[in-house]
Amino acid sequence: MWSANPAATFSPEATTKLKEYPWPGNVRELENAVFRAVALCGNVVRPDDLPDRIRNYRAPQQECAALAESHLPPKGQEWPALSEIEGRYVARVLAHTGGNKQAAARILGVDRKTLERMIKRNNLTVDGGTRAISRAS
Repeated sequence: MWSANPAATFSPEATTKLKEYPWPGNVRELENAVFRAVALCGNVVRPDDLPDRIRNYRAPQQECAALAESHLPPKGQEWPALSEIEGRYVARVLAHTGGNKQAAARILGVDRKTLERMIKRNNLTVDGGTRAISRAS
């Protein structure tokens, strides 16, 4: 099965892409992606040899960092308060996880109790039925 190109190596960029991808299909998905990449490459597997879903994957933290960069105020304009940024960030992560607090806490790097305090502090509500995230009035 693994005779496509036994001498193939992986570029650092391709290795990084493979490490960053969450692998929802576990070992089989990884095995298939590696086999395909090795079959398509010359001697070195590069990001272009990887499947699109792996090559184009952006971790939620990367998405949030890019979002933060794109929403910085122009020079000379007033910056929002940290509490406002926190509220928007928490709401965005909760929306990304469909209201799954455990997953949101993992992405935010906090435990679930801390997330609950952040939700309360920022007057956010998570509607259990539709998983809508909103600010309480």
